[in-house]
Amino acid sequence: MERSQSNIYSSTFSDGLDRIGDVGHGILDRRHIVAKIGIGLVELLTSATFFSYGIFISHQVINDHYSLEGCVWTTVLFWASWYLTAPWSRVISERLGEHHDRFFQIVVGLATICLFVAIALPWHQLGFGVFGGMVCNLISTQLYHIATEKFDTDPKIYEGNAQLGRAVGLLLVPHLVLNLIESYTVMQAQLLFASLLLNIIPATLVIVIPVGPRFKFQEMSRYSTLPALSYQMKEMLSFNNPSEINSEAGNVPERDATEEVPQEAILDLQPHLQTLTSLNVQTYYSNAGVSILPEIPEEDEDDINVINAKRLSIISTKLEAINNKARRDSIREVFNIDDLMKKIPTADAEEIKTIEYIPNYKNKNKFIEELKLIKSKTWRCQPYRLFVWKRRLRHINDFLIDNFRKPLIYSLKDPCFYPTVISKGSLTFVSTVFIALAPYLALTKNNFRIEDTSWVLSYIAFTWCLFLLVLPLISSFSNGRLRILFILGLLMAACSMLILTKLRPKNDLTILSCLLFGLGFGIISYTEGVIHRWFIGARKWTILKGTVDTLSASLVILIYFMITFYKVDVLNNIPYIALVVYLCNAIFWSIAPILIMTAVYFKRHFNCNRDSFV
Repeated sequence: MERSQSNIYSSTFSDGLDRIGDVGHGILDRRHIVAKIGIGLVELLTSATFFSYGIFISHQVINDHYSLEGCVWTTVLFWASWYLTAPWSRVISERLGEHHDRFFQIVVGLATICLFVAIALPWHQLGFGVFGGMVCNLISTQLYHIATEKFDTDPKIYEGNAQLGRAVGLLLVPHLVLNLIESYTVMQAQLLFASLLLNIIPATLVIVIPVGPRFKFQEMSRYSTLPALSYQMKEMLSFNNPSEINSEAGNVPERDATEEVPQEAILDLQPHLQTLTSLNVQTYYSNAGVSILPEIPEEDEDDINVINAKRLSIISTKLEAINNKARRDSIREVFNIDDLMKKIPTADAEEIKTIEYIPNYKNKNKFIEELKLIKSKTWRCQPYRLFVWKRRLRHINDFLIDNFRKPLIYSLKDPCFYPTVISKGSLTFVSTVFIALAPYLALTKNNFRIEDTSWVLSYIAFTWCLFLLVLPLISSFSNGRLRILFILGLLMAACSMLILTKLRPKNDLTILSCLLFGLGFGIISYTEGVIHRWFIGARKWTILKGTVDTLSASLVILIYFMITFYKVDVLNNIPYIALVVYLCNAIFWSIAPILIMTAVYFKRHFNCNRDSFV
C-alpha cells in the first residue's frame, strides 16, 4: 500500500489524460493518414494538368489545330504563371491565419472549377497556360500550408510526397489521355480530362483539418494545476510527512502473494487521513512551491479607541502625517464669493451708449467661398469615413512596400541573387519545354508510332520514381552532398540531351536518353530549392524567394520570346539549348563555393580598409 509522491501524482492526473490522449492520438493518426492520401491525390491531379499536355501537343499539331510555336507558348505561360502566382499564394496563406481552415475547401473548390473552365473551353494559351498555371499553384500552396502548419508535416516529407504524386501522374495520366483521344476527338478528350480534374474537390474534402487543440494537450504548469490539486488534498496529504509514511509502511505485516487478506484488515492498514484545516492547506501550498503570508489575527474591535499597530501600514502613517501637517504657504487661498464682492469698488460704471460692429472678414465673398469649401470636404463624406479610407490606403501601401518594394531593393543589392535567377529560369525553361515536346519529338525524329508517344513520358517518370525510392536516405544529406547530387543530376540531363543531338538516333538511344533525363530531372527538381537556399542564405532566402520566383518567370518568357523573335526552330534546337544550359549550370554550381569564399574575403578586406581609413 506504499505509494510514492510520483505515483500519487501520476495516478491523480495522468491516468485520465493518458486514456483520453490514447483515443485522440489514434483518431488523429487516422486523420493524418487520410489527409496525406488526399494531398497526394490532389498533387497527382494538379500535376497531370501540365505533364499530360505533351500528348495534346502531338495531336493538336498533327491535326493542324494549333501551331507548334503556339503550343510551346502555352507551356511557357503555364510555368510563368505558376511562378508569378507563387508569392501571392504564400501571402494569401499567411494572411488567412486562423481563418485558413474555413476558407481552404472554398478556395480549392473555386480554383478547381476555374481550372475546369480554363481547360474545357478552347482558349488554349490564355486558358490552359495562364489560368491553368495560376490555379495549380494556388492549390499546391494551400496544400503545403495545410500539411506543414495544421498536420505538423516536415517540409522535406511533404516535398517527397509531392514529388511522388507528380511522378505517378507523369507515369499514368498520359496513357489515359491518349486513350481518350483515340476514343474521341482532341477537343472532346480535353473536355473529359477537365472533368476528370474535378475530382480534386472530393479529394480535398477527404482532408479533415483539426480544429483547435482537441487531441493535443498542452504542457500544464504548476500554477494552472494548483486548483485541481487542491481537490485531491486527501491523497496529497499522505506524502506531506514522509516519516509518518515510512513508520506506517514498516508496520505492515509481510504476507504471501497467495494468502487472502480480509477486508477489515485492509481497512485497518490504511493510514488515518487528517481533517482538512487552514493550516494543512497552507502547509500543502508551501510544499507545492507557493509562499503564503502567515495568518494575521483579527483585532478586537470592542474598544474603538484602541488601535492595533499591526493593522497599520506605512502608507496610512504617511497619509495621516500629511493630513496633520499645517497648510503650506505655496498653496493659494480659496476665497469666498462674498469676500470678493466686498473688495470691488462701488463707483458707478460708465454708461454704454452705442455698440460698434467690427466684422471678422473684410471680404464677405471670401467668407462664403471658404464656408462652401468646408461643406464640400466634410458634409459629402463623414470624417470617420475619410479616416477609414485613409487607413485602408495606408495598409495597402505598407503591404506593397513590405512584400514587394523592400524585397526587390534588397534583392538587387545582393550579388547572389542574379546567378540564382538565371539558373532557375534557364533550368525551368529547358526542362518543361523538353517534357512538353518529348512525345512530338519522338514522333517526328525517331519514327515512333502515335500510339507509343505516351511511353516516352512513362520512361521519364519511371526513373524519377526510382530516385524517389532512395529519397529517405537522401533527405538526411548535408548541403555539400546535396550540391554534389545536384551537379550529378545536371550532368545526367546533359548526357541525355547529348544523345538526342544526333540527327536520327535509334529508338533504343531515345529510350536511354529519356531514362537518363528522368533520373536527372528528378534529382534537379528535389535539390534545386535546397541549393538556392544554401547559396543565398537561409535568412535571405525567406526575403528573396518571392522576387526570385517573379524574375524567373519573367526570364522564362524572355527566353522564348527571343527564340520566336529570331525564328529559331525550337523542335530541332531544344536538345542543343538544353545541353548548353545544363553544362553551364553544372560548371557554375561546381565553383560556387569558391565564388562564395572569394566574395567573403573581398568583403572583409574592404571593410577592414574602410575602418582603417576612418
